[in-house]
Amino acid sequence: MGVATGRGGQRVRRAITIISVLAAIAVVLTTTGVVGRRTSSHTRADRVTAATGDTTTAPDAPASAPPAAVEPGAAAREAVIRNVSTTEGDGDRLVDAPAAAVAAYQRAATVIDAAAPCNLDWLVLAAIGRLASNHGQGDDLGHRITVKGRIKPALVGRPLNGRGGRSEVSDTDAGDLDGNPRWDAPVGPMGLLPETWSQVAVDADGDGVRNVQDLDDATLGAAVLLCASGKDLTRPKALRKALHAYDATPHFARTVRRLVDEYQAETTAMSALVGGPVTVPIYLPGDCGCTGVEAALARTRSALGIVPVMPEPAEPAAPEVPPSTEPQPQPQPDQQPVPDPDPEPSPEPTPAPTPTPTPEPTPDPQPPADETPTGDAPTEDAPTGEPSTEPTAEPTPEAGPTS
Repeated sequence: MGVATGRGGQRVRRAITIISVLAAIAVVLTTTGVVGRRTSSHTRADRVTAATGDTTTAPDAPASAPPAAVEPGAAAREAVIRNVSTTEGDGDRLVDAPAAAVAAYQRAATVIDAAAPCNLDWLVLAAIGRLASNHGQGDDLGHRITVKGRIKPALVGRPLNGRGGRSEVSDTDAGDLDGNPRWDAPVGPMGLLPETWSQVAVDADGDGVRNVQDLDDATLGAAVLLCASGKDLTRPKALRKALHAYDATPHFARTVRRLVDEYQAETTAMSALVGGPVTVPIYLPGDCGCTGVEAALARTRSALGIVPVMPEPAEPAAPEVPPSTEPQPQPQPDQQPVPDPDPEPSPEPTPAPTPTPTPEPTPDPQPPADETPTGDAPTEDAPTGEPSTEPTAEPTPEAGPTS
């Protein structure tokens, strides 16, 4: 019994040991991948594709190679310009905008309205600045406005290479402003393209530099572009066309106008609370004359083929019309008194000189002509009547003694 029991226990222990060893071997083989799962050629190909990219897109690699050379344009990665088509403007408040940005919007509208009366509302500039760069701060608030009004780091948008719903705009500045020698990209707090900036560039703060990354310069440049048509932007149709010329992105004009309405309601509510209009003091340096703005307007109009010079001279032509109408009523009263003096003086001078000189000179020369041979000169004058009486008395006594 004991022997049989001992042998049975040994067999059981051996079986358990063998099973344990086999299980351990199976675990080892499974974890090492030698046995248990097989990797197909397709799986390996997927791993290679995930690491290096799809081989089917290899032909596109040369197209993306030039932008890769734009590693110095890493500022493009820092730029955060919101895609306008996805921006709804919900929850935006003008009070959250930096005071420097609000002052730049108001100042630019004041300057452009003095140079080219287009009635541009500064809230339109505020809405564009919100969509382009979150008022110069970037969508992630990673940018700041310096004391001199510069944006640091520089704001550069995504290149317009036709991807992601963006249009294609080839490079026009050799990457000088946007750091991309192949495609143009919006730059500055107002999202202006390099080619556009070359037309609307204005020195708005009088520092002698036209800088698209300067908040004042860029905002006034945007105002120049909006007012280049010379139309009244208080009219919805004119504003819509100006916004479309500024940015043809779908829904851009509609989003800007919606933001303008929200900002207007906000300023109205704040005015009601404060008890007066809510504005920011505007400082206009004297050396920022309208000559620079007018030159930028001329360049922009020439580049866009706009001829809005007609409405500008039409305004001075209007004051010329009233003076032309004023002299017309003046000759009309002159014609009425003209017939009155004509009949009155014509009869008076004609009879007066005719009878007066004719009888007087005619009898005067005739009697002296007859008396001249008869007597001497004293007889013709006044003594003719006087001696006729005196000598008649004197010869009477003389005749007496003679006899």
